[in-house]
Amino acid sequence: MKSAEKILKQIKNKGFSHLKVELEAQLWRGRCETVRERTPCTVRGCNNGRISCPACRSKGYILLPRVENSATMKSKLDDLPEFATTRRICARCVGEGSILHPTCGGRGYTEKVTGNYGSENFCRDWILEHVSEKARKALSFCKFYYDGSVDSEMTFTLPVEDGKYIVEFIQAFKDLSEATGQGIDVAGAGMHIAVLVDGCGGKYPVTGASLDNGKLNNFANEVAKLLPAMYLLASSGKQSRKLYYREAQISNQKYSAIHVLNGALEFRLFETCYDRPTAVIEFLGVIDKALEFYADPSKKVEKQDVTFPIFEGKTTRRFVRTSDQIRVIRKQFALIKPEGLTIKEIETTRNVKITIAEVKKKESLQVKELKKLFKEHISSFELAVDGPLTRAEEGRLQNLRAQARLTGGHYSDKQLKAMAMGLRVPELDEKKYIENNKPAIVGRISKRLAV
Repeated sequence: MKSAEKILKQIKNKGFSHLKVELEAQLWRGRCETVRERTPCTVRGCNNGRISCPACRSKGYILLPRVENSATMKSKLDDLPEFATTRRICARCVGEGSILHPTCGGRGYTEKVTGNYGSENFCRDWILEHVSEKARKALSFCKFYYDGSVDSEMTFTLPVEDGKYIVEFIQAFKDLSEATGQGIDVAGAGMHIAVLVDGCGGKYPVTGASLDNGKLNNFANEVAKLLPAMYLLASSGKQSRKLYYREAQISNQKYSAIHVLNGALEFRLFETCYDRPTAVIEFLGVIDKALEFYADPSKKVEKQDVTFPIFEGKTTRRFVRTSDQIRVIRKQFALIKPEGLTIKEIETTRNVKITIAEVKKKESLQVKELKKLFKEHISSFELAVDGPLTRAEEGRLQNLRAQARLTGGHYSDKQLKAMAMGLRVPELDEKKYIENNKPAIVGRISKRLAV
């Protein structure tokens, strides 16, 4: 696969200067207690939290001359005999000879908060401490906050050419989850990557620049046809969440697969990749390929005039469950798959098979199983309708036959007999039976996309 530098350079050349990234997950930070690290206080001779009293020089008292002996006023008090002085308890140390150390407050140790994970500012600083200095300096903006759907989200913006540092931030976010000791939950969470147009100044939302309408129209119309392959490539592993927050459309509606904003295109279809942070480079490669349809409004996607079924489920296999799906996906790969990323690598990382021959073999076994079930189905049906009818059932059968002749009904006499007996009318055509019962084996379809 192409290097991150080459991919980022190509994105920049297409008219985009900054990337805005949103990382999110449930870290259960509310369960964490504040962690403090104690170190012995060694400042200015601290002795178990106390130092010598400077007022009485550790004596606990102060010598004063007797008033009636004026000569002693000019003498050194310590050298005078005891009868010439009087002692007064030191007001500062109250006779102790020592006072609380000003640095540690008498505790004998200093504390440093090393784990206040309930604080958004602490979490932000923790992540920034765990990335390289170059990554920190690249940031135009960074904020860690509580989001409505999860308790931890971090949004940051950086120049396109520094996009390679996103890997570090993803790894640091994952490391933060390990530091809390509460684990990480990404159910329903995704990763959003927005490309900001030249002239934005690194600010989001973009106010000082806008997208080209002509280029945008071509991008929206053509890239929408490539969404099946993009959904598959948007996963770093085998997990693939529902499309609720990333509907199969490119529009100004927030929960679209690609959200169109003023001066920005926000790709919301990507999954989190804490299990494989380098997958974000593949995601950037997908963005780069998609932006070709923005940079060149004459670039088109050949319409396949078919509908692409997306099956119910939580894994990437729902995109490549049938040979028809794979035909569409492989054709789209030619336009949207990052250069250098191989089919084998996609199969390995996403835990799928994108080989038509293998899927066809599986489909053949499924049809064979359905044919067997059909024979059992017909056998049990014929057994159920075999036998004499009651007088009431015979009357209903005659009425049903008469209605069928008048309406040109397509039911067989056996099916009419089943109706008269109050039985469920079965499908007697093998092809129709197989088509109707495929969902039970292959899976139920949740959505169909025109491609």
